[in-house]
Amino acid sequence: MSDEQDWLPGGNGYDDLRINLPAAYSRQDETYKSAKKNTVRKSFLRNKLSFFTTALLQKTRYMEPLVMCGFVKKWFTDFEDYWRNALNGRPLYIADFHALRHAYRLKVQNPADYRWDSPDLHLANWQKPHNIYSTFSYVYGLALRPIRAYKAFRHLSAGMRALEFGCSLAPYYRTWKNYYNHIPVSWTLTDIANFPFHYARHLYMRDDAVTDMPVISPEKFDQPLEDGKVYDFIVITTVFEHLHKPLTIARHLLDHLAPGGIFVFDYILSGEATELDTPGGVKERTETLQFLSENLTILSGSLDNINESVGLCIGQKKTG
Repeated sequence: MSDEQDWLPGGNGYDDLRINLPAAYSRQDETYKSAKKNTVRKSFLRNKLSFFTTALLQKTRYMEPLVMCGFVKKWFTDFEDYWRNALNGRPLYIADFHALRHAYRLKVQNPADYRWDSPDLHLANWQKPHNIYSTFSYVYGLALRPIRAYKAFRHLSAGMRALEFGCSLAPYYRTWKNYYNHIPVSWTLTDIANFPFHYARHLYMRDDAVTDMPVISPEKFDQPLEDGKVYDFIVITTVFEHLHKPLTIARHLLDHLAPGGIFVFDYILSGEATELDTPGGVKERTETLQFLSENLTILSGSLDNINESVGLCIGQKKTG
């Protein structure tokens, strides 16, 4: 249970929640150490039924009205539990969530004067209180599109070690947990100490499939993964454009990917650094994509034009 010690001065518990993220993460770490693990496994048939039902709603666009009216509600009960018990916010109804999503969006409407001179400043940008909007945005986005990149999961097999890097709300792990957990896979979820990852840790720290949820500190921005750790399946989406040194991270991740391993990525970026897109994300974009093109066999998606925004790609690490 959080308390108001995790709040910064000023604000309130409703439309101006000002969370002291370092304090909130510290409190969460204590809970994480003693969290009792629960199984997430379900049967193949149950997963397939859930998948096809959800995919039908998602494809036919019936999902949005069902989410808005609360007929599909699990997304909201999860968020309301987090809002009240982790952030000590005031009680919410579904209509309040949508009102707050709009209110917090207004706070990030005008681009802030972000500085990216150092990893510490990079982290501070993401921890500005108004960036709690990112949690609202991602929660709602996942409610509308709960199935993400199903083609990537065709490459999963029993016993694989998966990493979702810069995972935010961990949409790929969530997709696996809800629709593919009949395939036994161990997951590492990691990100910097931002708002969405705080929520993801609240949701998933007790899942037995999640072996680790480390927070990336500024001191480890360039080499965030443990020495000797090797993964068979790595996901990094909507991340490269936000990184301090995307080329360094691309090399680092492939060093930790087993030969023949699967690498799921994209690179979404406008022509210049705006808001939380970094100057490094702009400067190293072409080099990063060239490196990935040289070291991966692209199984899905395209790197034919690396001078444009690159959508979801699934690559396999070359063995030669």
